Amino acid sequence: MGIFQSKKIKLEKVNNEGKDLYFIDYYKLNEPEGFLINFIQDYSENKNSLLVVDADNFYVKKHKEADNRINELKTILDNHCIPFKEVISKKEVDNKIFGIKVQNSIKVNTSKIGLTVSADQLSKVSNLIKDYSVFYYIAFDNMDSETLINQFLDTRGNYDELSELYESAIFNDAYFRRMRVCSKKDISQALESLIQKYQG
Repeated sequence: MGIFQSKKIKLEKVNNEGKDLYFIDYYKLNEPEGFLINFIQDYSENKNSLLVVDADNFYVKKHKEADNRINELKTILDNHCIPFKEVISKKEVDNKIFGIKVQNSIKVNTSKIGLTVSADQLSKVSNLIKDYSVFYYIAFDNMDSETLINQFLDTRGNYDELSELYESAIFNDAYFRRMRVCSKKDISQALESLIQKYQG
């Protein structure tokens, strides 16, 4: 069900298994990165946020390409002295040649990068990782960086587990310029107001 639509930003509300999800399409904006940063700052009410980059969300065909993108991200963060943590897990993937499965599934490592940002750091960090799809987790109360990163490590970056711990979870798809927002409270009016604000 669409609840708000404009020339440049579209907001849609969808009920999925009893949970309200909100999708914000902003690809028509002239400065989409600026909108994303301003939106996160306003929506989070300038609280510290936990950011998670999951290699499983990369639009790549080969596992090696995902590894390369993770390594590039770690280099960017290291070069700018931005602390982060990495968790590595194993998953099964099909071993294929020309799209045909040639043997049993193989286990490969997959990475998640977690970092925390304050409101003051959000613009800098978001610009550095603007080519990556990112989960933003917003807490009920302002948490310190150590608590946020420990929750990332304790859950190993698992979306379902982290979503239970936080007031809101926002996934920003950097390729399609689309956000998915899930919250434990009714945010319809808040989202409409924010989008109206950015329409100018």
